[in-house]
Amino acid sequence: MIRSTLGPFNPNPKWPEGYVQVLREQGIDENQIPHFLRWVREFFAQYKGSRRRDLGRREIETYLSQLAKKPRTYLWQVEQARQALEWYYEQFRGIPLEPRYSTAPSIEEKTSSEFGRNKGILDRTAHPIQIPQGREKRASGNPRTDKDIQRNRSQNRASEPPSGQEAAFWVKLRQSAIEALRLEHYALRTERCYLGWIARYLAFHN
Repeated sequence: MIRSTLGPFNPNPKWPEGYVQVLREQGIDENQIPHFLRWVREFFAQYKGSRRRDLGRREIETYLSQLAKKPRTYLWQVEQARQALEWYYEQFRGIPLEPRYSTAPSIEEKTSSEFGRNKGILDRTAHPIQIPQGREKRASGNPRTDKDIQRNRSQNRASEPPSGQEAAFWVKLRQSAIEALRLEHYALRTERCYLGWIARYLAFHN
């Protein structure tokens, strides 16, 4: 069961100024505030004609499920939209939402589909990168030395996922890490680096 803190009831909300203030108090970066506003506006546009205070958890989860089905929509965006709506109701308006006991099925499907759609990210952190001999070069264009190649290959082997029962644990852990990193809007290169260190840490401790 997931609940967020509840702010005081606000019968006369000042939109969007009051909501923006809530986001700033929550520590949201100024560059991300327009995205939070967009999720809330899009949600209410979907339920045009309904009183905002009459909408709640069921409508939010329905909206998120539909959002998850859209092409080129990532899980971190769905979770950001969820956070935007929960803060709108519970922090900005002071209107309690029903507890969220589990993730909607379509969002779980989205999680699974992202593994396939983001192979370029995930596979590089889980499997060695095979590069033909004679073509291994640095980003600067300078050829790699034999020592560089051997070190990178060793790091890639250390990043391989475990086998057997531990593989399922690794998949869940890696997905949780990806969601956390994307909520904080880390660069994809940083994401790959962090996932690699997590994999090597697990490999070191068997």
